[in-house]
Amino acid sequence: MLIVYVRFCPIRTANPDASCAVVQTNLHGRDLGDAGYIDEGLTRFVEAESYEHAKKLSTLLLPLISVLTSEHIKMAIEGFKQNSQLYNSFKAMDVIKEIFRCSEHSSTEIKEAWVKLYESFCMFSNGKLIPLRGNGLLTLIEQRYPDVVTLATEIAEQKYKDLNDFSGDEEYF
Repeated sequence: MLIVYVRFCPIRTANPDASCAVVQTNLHGRDLGDAGYIDEGLTRFVEAESYEHAKKLSTLLLPLISVLTSEHIKMAIEGFKQNSQLYNSFKAMDVIKEIFRCSEHSSTEIKEAWVKLYESFCMFSNGKLIPLRGNGLLTLIEQRYPDVVTLATEIAEQKYKDLNDFSGDEEYF
């Protein structure tokens, strides 16, 4: 039986830095900052099989946000991007926004992951990106990375080009 005791987990405070403070947590007397617990929690999060599951796992992930490494953040972003149970979950969206807010210290290391997430939440039409979803996340990404629209458009253009190259006159059967 897994019991998690959370003593302090600020999510919204007057001081944005305070919401990213290291959270005091305990799991049977062991630090939840332990990479094994984080890896396990993130793996479960990115593999959520329902909205309800995503909601519950998001709540459990909140206390770990302040101790995530750049690799953990990339894993969370990639899983969130690929799993509709997550990106369509309001609670999971809130967790990803909180991860974004708390990841400013490693923003250059994880920029590419945020740009790819941005691009995946848009539709490419007539040479332009059109946002489809995001609930404010895309705005946050644009504010931190002013060049994100240009970079995401380049990714979308390459995907479009690759798709057109693949669907040429060649016979594949």
